[in-house]
Amino acid sequence: MLAANGDLSTLGITLPEVDSEAQTCDYNPADLAEAAPEIRFDQTILKLAKQLDYNPLKIYEYVANHISYQAYFGSLKGATATLVSGSGNATDQASLIIALLRVSKIPARYVRGHISFAPDDERGFNWMGAKGLEGFKQIDHYHVSVVDNNDTVIGYGLKLHTWIEACIPYDNYRGSRADASGYHWIPLDPSYEQKDYVQGTTVPDSFDLNDFFYGTDGYMLKRSLQLPHEAFEERLAQKLGKAIEPIGNQGTKRLVKQDILPSTLPYHVLGFAQWGDGITSSDTATLPQNHRFVFRITVKDKHNNVLHPRVDLNMPEIASKRVTLRFDGATQSQIDKNNCVVNPFVTPVLSIDGDDLIINGKQSVRLCTPKKSAGDADCQRLNLY
Repeated sequence: MLAANGDLSTLGITLPEVDSEAQTCDYNPADLAEAAPEIRFDQTILKLAKQLDYNPLKIYEYVANHISYQAYFGSLKGATATLVSGSGNATDQASLIIALLRVSKIPARYVRGHISFAPDDERGFNWMGAKGLEGFKQIDHYHVSVVDNNDTVIGYGLKLHTWIEACIPYDNYRGSRADASGYHWIPLDPSYEQKDYVQGTTVPDSFDLNDFFYGTDGYMLKRSLQLPHEAFEERLAQKLGKAIEPIGNQGTKRLVKQDILPSTLPYHVLGFAQWGDGITSSDTATLPQNHRFVFRITVKDKHNNVLHPRVDLNMPEIASKRVTLRFDGATQSQIDKNNCVVNPFVTPVLSIDGDDLIINGKQSVRLCTPKKSAGDADCQRLNLY
């Protein structure tokens, strides 16, 4: 990807060198490399790393302060789309900080494990936007209670969570790069955050969501220029008889300002977990395929006939790209094959950012065209699902 950016000097970028003392971390070359599709050294990443002076402390602060946490599991966006969108879960934020660190010649890798908070420690609830244990557990099945052998709740946490470790000069100035000595593997988690919450509008129990979507005047039963959340807010305001504030608890992120990098993670690590998919350790330079969201596309007609073979696209690869489906006029050989007197056939084409995917096995489909003679087949309208 560096080559794709051309001469870095034209961007005003001169990358630092790896400090020789970092060898004490016994890192692998992969800990400094791109790791597609999550980590690519594109211009967006290169320019931001330069802006942050290739400084581990500034990089950590930037990701922690500018990227909002979202609770979902797996790799969805990758480094660049996480930066552009300003949000991401723990894995996507890990991809972003790793990309910035590696460009800065700081070895870094993903780590996976089980984490917990004490029962009376509300920081975990605050982080996830929950008011208590029951709300925390309803976020998804990875948010759980921690119990002892007697099934007594002794805490709460995440069954699986991702953070990073980076080989950082840590002895004297702990990551500020004012002194390049004492390199160690240091755990970091920029996804952890705390917020100041303000109570917004509460949706009353009497508000029937099923009626809103599927009732006589339901949102799903009519055409509308409103987005679902816009229609919901309008209907709720009518129900309450007043303008509404933002719904639910609204949180403002507390900014992180540190002179040195933290010495520990902000939670207790109960244990480490293998990544799977051939990776038997808890740390890895590259995410396994089973940790990625996949966008699956199959084009069919109304009779469930496949017009375009299934295509699986890794979401971190396309999260910031445009995926389009169009129908091109069929080739003359396809027309002749179907013994058609006019050209009522089109073929589906998928493209990513304007580049067509070359896929074998596509089928043309007939558009609705008047018959030219009694022997012509009935036409079919193009209906996709």
